Amino acid sequence: SVAVLAAAALSCATPRVAMRMPGDARLVVVGDVVLPALNARGKPRVDVGGLSGAFYDADLNRLYAVADDRQRPRVLGFDVILEPAVSLVARELVALQPPPGNGRTLDAEGIAPGRQEGWFVSSEGDPVQGTQPLAGFHEYTRAGAFVRSLRLPAAYHSAGGTSPSGMRLNLSLEALSASPDRRWLFAGMESSLLQDGPAANFERGALVRLLAYDLR
Repeated sequence: SVAVLAAAALSCATPRVAMRMPGDARLVVVGDVVLPALNARGKPRVDVGGLSGAFYDADLNRLYAVADDRQRPRVLGFDVILEPAVSLVARELVALQPPPGNGRTLDAEGIAPGRQEGWFVSSEGDPVQGTQPLAGFHEYTRAGAFVRSLRLPAAYHSAGGTSPSGMRLNLSLEALSASPDRRWLFAGMESSLLQDGPAANFERGALVRLLAYDLR
């Protein structure tokens, strides 16, 4: 099953648990939803499996989540219901068009709103090697059409699995978020670049880079 947490943006509901922070920042947990892994016929669902990053669109009252599925990268949209209990109603299922060139796919991890009506999706993989999903930050329309890929700094590129620099396979572009005015796109690595030191483990942390894109 897949658990989805309704929080932060949903603070209009009566809070059950609240963590107060300096200024106006406040995190309020109002409930959680477990999405069943099987459909009404007892078969595995083909829509919700492998959900990864998500963001809440307050204008539409819709929670958007991206599926970490290399064969069928897709975005799901859920209406958020708070009363009498927190629930999600599936409203959208959008297939993401593969990036152009050589049949490459996505290893989608994060999703954030774009400047217009679309989304940005972060993907792990490799920005150069054609045998891996296309790593990068890719812009899509709300219909799932590919728009463009943002340029990655040279430090993130590698010459392959033995390269002394660049991103680690399956430990790279992960977290994605946007500023409230959608001008800035913020991205976080899952682990360190090869040139920045060893990857994190249970005993030690790692130096992790953050990127900020000005989308003006």
